[in-house]
Amino acid sequence: MSFLTKLINTDGRKVSYAVAFIVLAIMGAAWFSFNATMSFTASDSSLTISYRGVLFMKTTYEVDYADIERVEILPKAPPMRRSFGFGVGQIQVGTYANNDLGSFKAVINDLTHPLLFIKAKDQAYLISPDDAEGLKQTIEQKKAQ
Repeated sequence: MSFLTKLINTDGRKVSYAVAFIVLAIMGAAWFSFNATMSFTASDSSLTISYRGVLFMKTTYEVDYADIERVEILPKAPPMRRSFGFGVGQIQVGTYANNDLGSFKAVINDLTHPLLFIKAKDQAYLISPDDAEGLKQTIEQKKAQ
């Protein structure tokens, strides 16, 4: 007899609890995804990459223009392996790796394309700004100053 059959046959309340748990988990993931904010701010000397999720989740990276070695536009997210971080719905935040790009910090929304890959001296970043081309031009202009 399967686990599900035992669950259904033993007590109808267990099924209700399981269904309620699944519904709450789905609603929580949706709430978590829709209440998250990402920002990519170019100041005179650096780029600030920020993610703010629900409750205590907050991540901020500061990248000095002088440290940036390369900026590249990617049409979509490459295959990634998560080392540390989380992915809920379309949001991916944390440390990831890829065979071609190596290890990088990701702050991306899978629904926003294209993405921007930034290789700095000590760290790489994959981000999903609303205007990847515009941000790339701003970084290149600030770096040239």
